[in-house]
Amino acid sequence: MRERGGQMRAFPVPNTTKSCLQRLIKKHVRPGSRIYTDEHRSYLGLNEDGYEHESVDHHKGEYVRGEAHTNSFESFWALLKRGYHGTFH
Repeated sequence: MRERGGQMRAFPVPNTTKSCLQRLIKKHVRPGSRIYTDEHRSYLGLNEDGYEHESVDHHKGEYVRGEAHTNSFESFWALLKRGYHGTFH
């Protein structure tokens, strides 16, 4: 999870089911916050839980729509993996 202009939280999750991911979102993100995700179906319904949710559909070639994108989060993982492979490869 990444707050734009703020904190980054990375931790292992047991699985990517809707109940697991949304439980973690509710634990770490204040209701009323804007959440930008990819098209994964586990994020469906966040609007009903008090979040402003927008997603981009990577399968359709959509990576940015207005403020909605996951680029900064994907950049974090790319940097982490590059450091890992460069150090431990």
